[in-house]
Amino acid sequence: MKDYIKIKRIIFGVLILAAFLLVVFLLFYSQYYKEKQDSIVLNTQYTFSVRIDSEGNVIKDDQSIDNSNESAKNIEFGNVGIEQIAQIWIEQFTNQFEQKYLSMSKSITGVDISKVQVLSSDENNVLIAFSCEPRSNVTDYFSSWDGYMAEGKLVCEWVIQFQVEDLYDNTARIFAKSIQLPQAYGLTTSTFQSTSAEKQTKSSASDSQNDSGSNLYKYEIKDQKLEVTFNGGEKWSAVPVDISNLTTNSSDKTTLPDGSYQVGLEKSAFLYGGNTVSGKVVPLTIIYTNDKGANWTSALISDITGVNFYYVDFINEKEGFVVVAYNKKDNEETTMIMKTTDGGESWTKVGSGQIDNIISGVSFIDSKIGYIGYEYLTGMESNLYRTTDGGVTFTPVILGSQQFEDANTKLIWNSIYKDIQVPTINDEGILTLIVTQGSGGDYNGGDTVAKYQSSDSGSTWKFMGEGVGE
Repeated sequence: MKDYIKIKRIIFGVLILAAFLLVVFLLFYSQYYKEKQDSIVLNTQYTFSVRIDSEGNVIKDDQSIDNSNESAKNIEFGNVGIEQIAQIWIEQFTNQFEQKYLSMSKSITGVDISKVQVLSSDENNVLIAFSCEPRSNVTDYFSSWDGYMAEGKLVCEWVIQFQVEDLYDNTARIFAKSIQLPQAYGLTTSTFQSTSAEKQTKSSASDSQNDSGSNLYKYEIKDQKLEVTFNGGEKWSAVPVDISNLTTNSSDKTTLPDGSYQVGLEKSAFLYGGNTVSGKVVPLTIIYTNDKGANWTSALISDITGVNFYYVDFINEKEGFVVVAYNKKDNEETTMIMKTTDGGESWTKVGSGQIDNIISGVSFIDSKIGYIGYEYLTGMESNLYRTTDGGVTFTPVILGSQQFEDANTKLIWNSIYKDIQVPTINDEGILTLIVTQGSGGDYNGGDTVAKYQSSDSGSTWKFMGEGVGE
């Protein structure tokens, strides 16, 4: 009996020791795992770069090589073409998110690069299509990739302009100079579109937004005439407007200021006037069509003069906004916001903006929510203002400070990234906001920007990372 009790005590002691050792192991392993996680540095698609040699081999940053061969300056013209460069870049970029100790919310698996297609060899523009499976189905970490879910996979299509930087040691660094969606580049078909039953499409306004980048819907000023096409140039329709009354870009006289027009299937419109032409006052006027140029209607908006900024956007068939700035003097000008609820026949003034600074851009995303951006001046609380009542009142957009990717810097975030650009919206309704360094910015040579996104029309903003501006 005594031996039995003794044996029980020994076994119990062994179990306690084993449990203690297991807890100690788990604590040490947890700490080790966390240190491994913390040591992993992930770069966004805007900041990621990879170093290669003249044969296309990936070279680590701390690796030295034989410099006796020719400079890597000839890489893109020699053994390594732009298609291979793009393939290397996307493989190395996605490899970041398949590392062993990475948290589930930042991890992917099953990467499939389905297309690498050179669009322009001169500009180094490449279409890349790939899919992957996020290891967590509740993460929003990859929202900045502007992809969509199809059959349980995240599908992304990017048009990337690559830059090859000669390092003068027989290697070069490749990075994305700019990244945009295929639609913004002018591509109208999607690699995965026919197989994706889950892809979300924005029903409201892809036709009602300015579509100057489209290959199908566009305008042309030629032979003293303004014309539009809705089928890529096979057929053109003349816009019945005196070409001398149009405000054109001073550089070539054949293009219109961004925002002063929109060309789309549901509605096309052009703003003109608000100035004195050949001694005659031309009222601010809009001319629009609802039937792809078969019939045009003109409507007087205002008799103001001195207009130097134009913006028009029809949110839907009936509702639209016109924003103009006039009486510019030094760093100030007057703003007028007009709205129509009858498709453009009549216009009512609804507001005049929040401040009198020079406007840099405008964007309305629906009948209530819109943004006005102003040229940044030192000391401004914010140079971007948001309305939630259709342009009647505005409040400044305030973005919180973030941590620099270079954790060792002692710079103050809002003293570097301060010039907020007007947000853009994608087909899924995600707003993207870019904050630049403004004129005179010299952090990272002044080239980097901060990127934010919002899924609630701008009520809240999520910081997505630093990147290289376009």
